[in-house]
Amino acid sequence: MLVATREIRCYFGEALDLLLQKKSQTLFPVDRFQWHAACSLITAALNDSEAAKEHALRALEAAKLDHSGLRYHPKIGLVGPQFTSIEQRLLELSK
Repeated sequence: MLVATREIRCYFGEALDLLLQKKSQTLFPVDRFQWHAACSLITAALNDSEAAKEHALRALEAAKLDHSGLRYHPKIGLVGPQFTSIEQRLLELSK
């Protein structure tokens, strides 16, 4: 997320490689949000608008969830207000 949100271009390739390696480790909605948000922001910066839009839509889907999927901990791992500015950027990319 740091590389994506700060647009540290020299690390885009490395960040995308790491994201692909860690995709299976997205248990909570916030994990899925951050994974797709980072992919969206990086691919947008690389002028791949189709991939940026797809990842933005998936990140926004994760942000809408109000249940973690865990029976006894329904509120753990949800996307919180600290991501509002990123959600706004994703809304623009999702159009």
